[in-house]
Amino acid sequence: MAVDFIKGSISNIDDINDYDNCSKGHKKKIISGVVGAASSVTSIQVANLLRLFKIPQVSFFSTSPELSNKQRFEYFSRTIPSDHYQVKAIVDIVQKLGWSYISIIYEESNYGIKAFEELDDLLSKHSICIAVKEKLVKDSGVAETIAYDNIVLKLLTKPRAKGVIIFGSDQEVAEVMKAVRRQNVTGVFSWIGSDGWSARNLVSDGNEAEVEGTLSVQSAGKPSDWIRRLFSSILDVINDKRNPWFVKFWENFQCKYPHHRNIPVTIDYSRNVSRPQRSSAKAIRLEDQLQFVSVR
Repeated sequence: MAVDFIKGSISNIDDINDYDNCSKGHKKKIISGVVGAASSVTSIQVANLLRLFKIPQVSFFSTSPELSNKQRFEYFSRTIPSDHYQVKAIVDIVQKLGWSYISIIYEESNYGIKAFEELDDLLSKHSICIAVKEKLVKDSGVAETIAYDNIVLKLLTKPRAKGVIIFGSDQEVAEVMKAVRRQNVTGVFSWIGSDGWSARNLVSDGNEAEVEGTLSVQSAGKPSDWIRRLFSSILDVINDKRNPWFVKFWENFQCKYPHHRNIPVTIDYSRNVSRPQRSSAKAIRLEDQLQFVSVR
């Protein structure tokens, strides 16, 4: 996708006043910048490519400290704080709880590895020892059940370390909690969660007893009345051709949107969007984190 952006931008610069049979004299637009991605891994890959062509990039959810390196990522910006501050907050919590011997589970990704490196360094400076260090396979579809069981069994080899920091994503952490239940050790550990999983339903659904008492760290978020008003007003515009994502949104309600055939990869549902469906759509709950993607 990033390559497509670049190719299109270069093509438009070279041929800004391109004439064709369909739209004579139509000026093609040059790409001013790219918004995204959500994950740090993807943002790093995209940023490495976009910087070669001096195309700005703004991410709303990539938190890796690596992206703060302006010598490498001079055209990258973000609207969310770096994990550096999340790590500091977690260490503050550990100190406040009086823990001096803890375990860390982190996912095998840029998000998890960079956070672990900072945690390891900061905990050492505060004379806090790490009992167990375990990696989570990033793709829970690849890891077998026994891999998660082994992580829990490893934690149990250090019974004095009751506090466990988990820096990972919701799918993988959900599997850890299932392993805790399988090993019949629910309530044995006290968890401190990162923003990658601690507020996600996927982890808590079915694992309520296992995650009870978890302390989590999240970037400060608050409901945005402005976004809700904007969203509601756009839903009233039934022929909005500007935003292709609303076509995908309405497919969740098994409705088709006018001009939907102009958007690739859509499902051709039989019923059109109606007023009752628009009213029910306005009742959806918006995540507080949407403040990181809002621009006024």
